[in-house]
Amino acid sequence: MKVKNFLVLVLVFVFASVAFAVPNRNVYGILTETFSGANIDADKSDENAVRIDLWKWTGGQQGFSVDNVSDSTIEGKVNWLLTATNAGTSGGGGFAVNNNAGVLDMTAYSNGYIKFLVKTSYAAMINFKIGVKADGKEYYKTLKEINPLFSANDKWYEISVPVSDIVSSGLDKVQYLFLFGLDEAFYNVGDKIEIDNIRWEKPETTSAEQMILSMAKVGTDEAVTSDTFSFDVNVDTDLADSTWKAANEYIKIDLNWIQFDTSTSTSDPCYVRFYTNNTSTAAPIVANPKYEGGDNPAGLINENDTSARIDACWRVSTYTITKDKLKIYQIDYDLSDKKDEKTYCYIWMQDLKTSGFDNEYSLIWNNGSDISKRGTQLYGATFLAGRFPLYVYIGANFAQAVIGSTYSTNTLTVELYYE
Repeated sequence: MKVKNFLVLVLVFVFASVAFAVPNRNVYGILTETFSGANIDADKSDENAVRIDLWKWTGGQQGFSVDNVSDSTIEGKVNWLLTATNAGTSGGGGFAVNNNAGVLDMTAYSNGYIKFLVKTSYAAMINFKIGVKADGKEYYKTLKEINPLFSANDKWYEISVPVSDIVSSGLDKVQYLFLFGLDEAFYNVGDKIEIDNIRWEKPETTSAEQMILSMAKVGTDEAVTSDTFSFDVNVDTDLADSTWKAANEYIKIDLNWIQFDTSTSTSDPCYVRFYTNNTSTAAPIVANPKYEGGDNPAGLINENDTSARIDACWRVSTYTITKDKLKIYQIDYDLSDKKDEKTYCYIWMQDLKTSGFDNEYSLIWNNGSDISKRGTQLYGATFLAGRFPLYVYIGANFAQAVIGSTYSTNTLTVELYYE
């Protein structure tokens, strides 16, 4: 295992009220299952709202049809397959800014790059055009102009073109973040091209922190600069409905940059996983308190009696969850957000020294080589498509908590790694 990032958050019983900074977004995603950015089909009140346009010709038909396919996807679960239809003598489309202003200021990326993955086995598609519309003007370049080595050999290529090579002015008024098309001279009905992971990147991306963690208050989404969690629990009075309680804070995870290796038409598997390491005696994190008990060390450790602990759990979501929706119930060995129904949305916290540690069960996000298991883990080793940012909620079981004792861990770890 080759660890790329190793980030640790401390979990203690405190009550914090602090502020939080929005992460700097080095990558702005457009058509991607990884990076945040454009929100396709969002309401116009969303600054990042984008709609997908496919140009229509005589009779109202499109020059390209679009399908989602997954046979050899590198990023996420699916990618776009564009097929030239019999609707016209050329075809194209684009990702239009669809907010109230109708434009997006992309000047922060003026020295950066537009990148995407593409492959085809149809020779004419080396003339496939990509571009941008800014301040009312359209700018295009063909694949062979951008990368003379691009070949119609049915292998993935990552295309990277400097923004300045495409757009000459008007980046403060971008109307289409990504245009694509094929001119009549090269348009053959039935020709196909696949495209995926379209995004804008800043020039400093490759030296940036790949994963960014931040914290906020549940319910209000108020920013938190502390790295501590808190629980509102009175052991005498608050455990009648359920002994499991959710923390008052949540973790927000964003990917700021990630490297895709397309040299062999495959990608290096990468993951985000979550665990404690409550018996660790070695750098970078020495457990304090260090668990001294004889069974599973996962969860929160009693600071007064380090042989005692309470269980913890987590759930991940692609949207924020209000406090009233964060109920936790244990039904048999399953954790649910409903009292009388197993929803399986909570994951038991594991420790690196948990007997039979299940690596797949520890994964928040999976971009491994098995396409069927890529995405965000929502129901216990069930991975569904969902892009960043991700929101992680923590819970703990106070059934065995001793009144007056403090339970904590300083080894709660969110880890991005490659294999």
